[in-house]
Amino acid sequence: MIKKYKLDPIITKKFVKNNLSKINTLSNLTLQTLSKRRGSFYTYLPEGLTKFQVHDFLIGGKTKSNRKDISELLYNNFKSKNTLYVFDDVNTNPKELNEAFISENNVFIYNNEVYYIVNSCEPSEIILKYLNYSSSIWHSLVVLSKKPYKMQKTHTLTQECLSFLSQNSTLILIEAYDGESYIFWESYEGF
Repeated sequence: MIKKYKLDPIITKKFVKNNLSKINTLSNLTLQTLSKRRGSFYTYLPEGLTKFQVHDFLIGGKTKSNRKDISELLYNNFKSKNTLYVFDDVNTNPKELNEAFISENNVFIYNNEVYYIVNSCEPSEIILKYLNYSSSIWHSLVVLSKKPYKMQKTHTLTQECLSFLSQNSTLILIEAYDGESYIFWESYEGF
């Protein structure tokens, strides 16, 4: 059974800054958003962990991957919201993707960066698929944006679009614990 743990903002911000700094455009924009907006940090891990274990973001072994639980939690909490999920994928080179994969998987490209963008009403299996695509153990970023941005049909993103999605984020997930779970940041402004 997973439990929601509130995280110390000072300890958590240091990890988040190190994890997101200079990775890709969305990571940099997300850091800017986090520095300007108020919100709270938390995570979901098994019951019975100490404060030290919960804040030891670099070390796994606390649980098996809980992406399936997280995908169900996201679906159940946000399926009725008019929002978008933006998943980054630092492992994939866009030059290796064919048109069929791009179209079938909601791939959007900015420069050499790959992102998957889906509506929050998608079933948990779809959310899980993109959590898996985004995962790289050392980095994964998911942004839930409260104001859907009209996406271009060309599967190409602009800096303006990424800025809009980041600035209007209400929930941010950063992979931690050797890819076993995520740090969540939720805006105090809500949905």
